Amino acid sequence: METRLPHQYALLLILTPGLHASLLAAAGILYTRWLKFVWKIALIRVAICPDCLFL
Repeated sequence: METRLPHQYALLLILTPGLHASLLAAAGILYTRWLKFVWKIALIRVAICPDCLFL
């Protein structure tokens, strides 16, 4: 027999999208930081040697 109550299902439904959203937010923050880091390296490489970017 099922022991879970309807409010527990509701709580799961509420918490799951929140968890997904926070994971997406964390992933987005990490991705943008990584992107800024890579972009900075690319700019430095171009500043030092414009042809080096294509190597």
